[in-house]
Amino acid sequence: MASLATLWAFVLLLLMEDPVTAAPADFLEQAGSSESCICPASTPCFLDDRCPGLGCVALGIAKCRFCGFAAFASIACPKDLPTLPAAPTAPPAPPCDLVGVYECGDESATCFGSPVSHEINSISQVPDSPYFWNAVRMKEPSLQGLDQCARVPGRNDVVTCVTTERVEALGGSAKYLEMLTFDATCARFTKKVWRMYPLPVSECSYECRRSI
Repeated sequence: MASLATLWAFVLLLLMEDPVTAAPADFLEQAGSSESCICPASTPCFLDDRCPGLGCVALGIAKCRFCGFAAFASIACPKDLPTLPAAPTAPPAPPCDLVGVYECGDESATCFGSPVSHEINSISQVPDSPYFWNAVRMKEPSLQGLDQCARVPGRNDVVTCVTTERVEALGGSAKYLEMLTFDATCARFTKKVWRMYPLPVSECSYECRRSI
């Protein structure tokens, strides 16, 4: 019976231990200071003499406690809590001039069950508008199309295009959604195509290079 009581005492000790605040002894010996317990505004923390508990051992300091976010939202942050300044972010690169003619296609690759035939993408700016036209020409006359495109907000290198309904090489018609991801100089882009209709939705991608 004595061994069974010892075992139950050990189990209860494990259950009482807070897994969030469990930390090596050298961490728990660090009381910390208000100067050392300062976190970014997105993950605030403060020095709390009530530790240990949920959110404690922030920054590896025993009495430094996370508050006010995610799993620690129930812990109120003190008013006028000092936080670290946000890390400077580099300004977005100016958009490159994507207007031009690009050659795409790779006969060794397949897209929706047929070879990726050679195609020409002629991108032009819609006058007095942030939008672009992409005139797509392929070997098969039935696969010509004029797509309306726009830059993705906040991403100068990504353009999305809505295509007109086209007759596919294997017969039947389909509608597509395209995303063009340009390199820094607009010398090339990766063309990712989603075949939206008929279902099921499928996708493929291939490379395009500027020729003019």
